[in-house]
Amino acid sequence: CKTVKTYASNSLAALSSGIFLSDGIIDAVPDILSVSVAAGTGLIDFSRYETRLREIQETHPEFHLAVTAFGPECLIDRHSSTALHNDCSQEYFSAWHERFWNTFCSEKNVIGVFAGALSDRTPKTDRTGLTTFDREEKKDAFWFYKAQYSASDFVKLCSAGQTSVTTKTTDIKCYSNSSRLTLTLNNRDSGIACEKLSDCVYIFRGIKLRRKNNYIVVSTGQSTDSEAVFRSRSKLTKK
Repeated sequence: CKTVKTYASNSLAALSSGIFLSDGIIDAVPDILSVSVAAGTGLIDFSRYETRLREIQETHPEFHLAVTAFGPECLIDRHSSTALHNDCSQEYFSAWHERFWNTFCSEKNVIGVFAGALSDRTPKTDRTGLTTFDREEKKDAFWFYKAQYSASDFVKLCSAGQTSVTTKTTDIKCYSNSSRLTLTLNNRDSGIACEKLSDCVYIFRGIKLRRKNNYIVVSTGQSTDSEAVFRSRSKLTKK
């Protein structure tokens, strides 16, 4: 906060960088780069930001970044097995914000990040917020940011609502600010260790499910989260 206040008087005169389009940085009095991340930015596009950031940090270490992001849309009830560009699923929406965080928010020279709106601007046409328009339902990405900023132990399972599968095993993804995570399946310790995907993002792989109802609990310290996963019979097999 001190850094933001120190540079606030220069923010209106911030240099617009065109961060991965220009070949060099124009000499200017302001030492703040105003970076805008467009809504159409795909996951693969972040690699260009990362390359350009390395160049700027090497040649102009005195510059600070003020980043504004316009995230993709997300339908609260849409899920997909893969995070595809602009598929409006919670999985893509979360993957986008995770990549955005790892590209910008973890950088030491970032003085301010503005990642879109807290809630959807309209119920139907602008769903780029971290919660629904009425703020009644929170999207997975909301909990990702909570994990980043929570001081006490916190864990939240991802993709709540996508709880019907046909496979014998499934992966369980969660957000947490602690790596000391345990998963119990049907009131028994799964014995499976979590894998860290990125900052505050963890996954338990290969959880074996029984037919019909499965009760999953993930915990760290005093924080727990749970969900019921129903394993139905596949249409392709009678087993």
